[in-house]
Amino acid sequence: MTLKVKGLFAALAFSTCSVGISIPTAAQEAEEARTTYSITYLKFAPGADQDRFVEMRDTYIDPTRAAVGMTPAMVHWMNSGDWDLMIVTEMPDGLASLDMHASDRNRAYRAKAIEMAGSEEAFETMSKEYNMLFSDWSQAYSHTHP
Repeated sequence: MTLKVKGLFAALAFSTCSVGISIPTAAQEAEEARTTYSITYLKFAPGADQDRFVEMRDTYIDPTRAAVGMTPAMVHWMNSGDWDLMIVTEMPDGLASLDMHASDRNRAYRAKAIEMAGSEEAFETMSKEYNMLFSDWSQAYSHTHP
């Protein structure tokens, strides 16, 4: 249904343009600045060491983010619902951050993370360990306006 709605919206937009209706210049406002966030919901695996999660975030993840000019993640320990954690991280490059190959900041983050871990092999091992702490996860994206 989403595709149909988007298709209908696009069709209406293009049909409006084709009949020559224009939007007055005064109504064409500049796009507002926004802050984009990644929201990750996590479910701990049975028997997962939650202290190890805290240690990895405090020792590696947040310092790496800070070293490349990113704000620390906000970790929310959930009191209700299906998820144990909600991690909210600012995406300073907006949705362009999703393009892992074109983002200088993502490349800088990975390089710093490897440096902090001691080697690429140690970084990969740590990444696997971190991922094994969780049995399920979900990702969402949001933004705010000033």
